[in-house]
Amino acid sequence: MRDFDEQTRHTSDAKIFSRLMRYAGPYKLNFIIALLFIFIDVALSSVAPMILGFIIRVVETDSYSQSMKLWIVMGIIAFFVFALVMILTMTYFQQILLQTAGQKIVRQIRGEVFEHIEQLSLGQIYKIPIGKLVTRVTNDTNTLSEMYT
Repeated sequence: MRDFDEQTRHTSDAKIFSRLMRYAGPYKLNFIIALLFIFIDVALSSVAPMILGFIIRVVETDSYSQSMKLWIVMGIIAFFVFALVMILTMTYFQQILLQTAGQKIVRQIRGEVFEHIEQLSLGQIYKIPIGKLVTRVTNDTNTLSEMYT
């Protein structure tokens, strides 16, 4: 019996990637919104060092009274907490969008792979060791799931 590797086709990565991106087409809006959430998350994450620097400048300056400094620092901390909540919210919804789209894409790919295997003749199926076939199908679709999410 020949090894399974001898029976596989060798296709360039660019062709494989373009085929996989066709599956993502119906979920383009999910990926665009998730990308927007990522940009907002990065922007809000870069605010933390600026806030810390602003707090240090307010505390070191002599132009404000102690009570005024306290109110300014508390306002800045409130803004920082708001930014953290926004970061967590954006990350949560980003994950939901990507997981939903990824799972739907993988479900479609698994359905197509199952239909393809069902259409193979018995002679073709007997040439492929069943353990390698099942392992390859499950591992490859799990890898695709990780790529999309």
